[in-house]
Amino acid sequence: MPPKQKRPRLDSQQTIAFGPSGLQLEKPSTEIGESSSLSAPTPVNSHRGSVESWRSFAQPKYAKKHSWLVLKPDGVYCRYCSAHQPRMQSATTVFITSPFTGNRSDKLLQHERCGAHIQSSLSYHESLLRLATNTTVADVVKEAAVITADESAFTDALRCMYFLMQREIAHTTNFAELQSLCVLLGNTTLPLLNKAKNLNYLSKQTMGEMVAAIGLALKADILQEVQQSRYFSIIFDEATDISVTKSLGLCIQYLDADANVKVRALALIELRQGTADAIAESIFDYLAASSLDQERLVGGACDGASVMVGPLTGVVARIKVKIPTFLATHCVAHRLSLAAVDACSGSAIVSRFQSIINEIYSFFSRSTVHTSQLREIEKAINDPQLKMTRATETRWLSHQMAVDALRRSIKAVKLVMEQEAATGNATALGLSLYLQKPTFIATMLVLSDILSILGNLSRCFQSKSLNLLSVEDLVRDCKSALGELKEFPLQGGYARELNDVLVSMQISETLQADSFVQQMQSYIGKLIDNLEHRFPQLHLISLFGYLDPRNVHLATPVAINELAEHFELDGAQLWSEYLIFKSFVKNLSVPSEVTPTEAVSSAILGSSNRGTMSTLFPLISDLLARLVVLPASSAHVERVFSSMKRIKTAQRNRLNTSTLDHLIRVSMEGPTVQECDPIPALRIWESWGNRKLETSSKV
Repeated sequence: MPPKQKRPRLDSQQTIAFGPSGLQLEKPSTEIGESSSLSAPTPVNSHRGSVESWRSFAQPKYAKKHSWLVLKPDGVYCRYCSAHQPRMQSATTVFITSPFTGNRSDKLLQHERCGAHIQSSLSYHESLLRLATNTTVADVVKEAAVITADESAFTDALRCMYFLMQREIAHTTNFAELQSLCVLLGNTTLPLLNKAKNLNYLSKQTMGEMVAAIGLALKADILQEVQQSRYFSIIFDEATDISVTKSLGLCIQYLDADANVKVRALALIELRQGTADAIAESIFDYLAASSLDQERLVGGACDGASVMVGPLTGVVARIKVKIPTFLATHCVAHRLSLAAVDACSGSAIVSRFQSIINEIYSFFSRSTVHTSQLREIEKAINDPQLKMTRATETRWLSHQMAVDALRRSIKAVKLVMEQEAATGNATALGLSLYLQKPTFIATMLVLSDILSILGNLSRCFQSKSLNLLSVEDLVRDCKSALGELKEFPLQGGYARELNDVLVSMQISETLQADSFVQQMQSYIGKLIDNLEHRFPQLHLISLFGYLDPRNVHLATPVAINELAEHFELDGAQLWSEYLIFKSFVKNLSVPSEVTPTEAVSSAILGSSNRGTMSTLFPLISDLLARLVVLPASSAHVERVFSSMKRIKTAQRNRLNTSTLDHLIRVSMEGPTVQECDPIPALRIWESWGNRKLETSSKV
């Protein structure tokens, strides 16, 4: 018999890892990126009853089963989880920061199957792609001229997964069923994935890898577009999901090759803390990991929370430490909402109306009987069948929707209240008395006129094509319309129908017009004042306004030089370009469907004229490229959080942030299932390990 081999002794600087040929000893590097020295493989036998029984896991057979094992002098660690330190469902830190010192192999399987380990494995392999020399996700995404039958089957599986991701359907519980349905309907490739009893590519780990591969492929496409843009801006905010995990939503605004402004959902990043330091650090870390040059970051948009815009320690202030020219915008949609809320709180008649309309909403939303009565009466009197809507401060258009729903169903609502009041319902009796007052009806009609103006402005503010120069014009037009309404509150489009509405509702009491008009004029005046306060004229944006063809005749050398100084440009050269620019824009035709600024940007930054215009207007084209990517609203990141709430529900509360990031990106930014190309995701998935499938690289 061959002599029994002795177990190697480990000094404090050595660990045991698994190399290509089995077990290896490696000496940890002292610096990141330093290559480790590897010794020859050394098989180790287990010793039953040994005090250090965990050393039995150094046997080569465990190398094949658990490639993540790392043996150190104090015990067993997980290579993946130690590197990424995931948040475990339990409070344990075994395998991560503290060693596993037992001898039960089932504990290895238990750790390997937990969701945190699976996600760490995906993150580990993703980081390997970034750290490899001259290798990025985009480099891995290379289409082969021919794909094998196994790869064709896996691409069909990826299409099934993509369908579930885009439709925000739970993938872990529906993926296998969807594949079975496809086979039932005639798909002949998916059965090729059933290689063995326990090898059918339906495991939780495989599904997680497919989700990550699809998400990373789409992310690579987005980043490739961003890299071609001269400048970009970010839109950011933080929110907490149903599992009380705080996340940072990050969107990006940039110019595509045809000079069209695009806003895309970029990432959802888990925050350990909600401090300004943590948020700013997460932003810079993500930009660095995505190879996005910070010098091309020109601005951003966020809400008005102190942690975001605090003048000394806010996120914006910390970004400006590294990027002094960073232009931050307080979301215009948030500012409009705050202006409306402030004006409402300062008016007794409007505040009372808002409380009554919410009581009406509660009356119907909490009772199926009342809701059924409302629908029956609406049908009987040929009124539109509408649901009552709650007016909330957090939803920008909820006030308009609530008032419109009540106005269109006011007769049916009044009849339901009277019927319920006759049965002794005290709440219905009180609400019916309000519905019979002409002051309440007049307030509803005047607010319909006011909220129609504010609603149109809010929708413009939430448009992806909005730019900062348009904000001033939109707010000015809104204030002008409100000013006309203030002069004659009862002469608006809906308020003119007051007498007809009172007659149709059989309300005989007359309105005390003078007192009511005075109260509504006071409310509209406060609303206009709040708009002026919330939308001050920003000096730098005013300077950018001289690039608008309508304002070129107002520019002076002093103003243009001030704009040049802010961005460290040559003021004299910029003014020389501007003199030619003035003649250029006079002869520029502006289509009716675009703004003058968009027309100028397209003419100068568009792909057809980019070379000529960059030579003729090098500094002006630089300023225009900065201007058009500056976001005015944070509405897109709010859409990210809406998608997050739809996807991560109470039934899917164990979704980790990384998986949720991929799901949101595909849901919001992915192409249709018909247009989706699964080959890039296939190539990324194949690069993560030695697959059992017959791939094109093996042929």
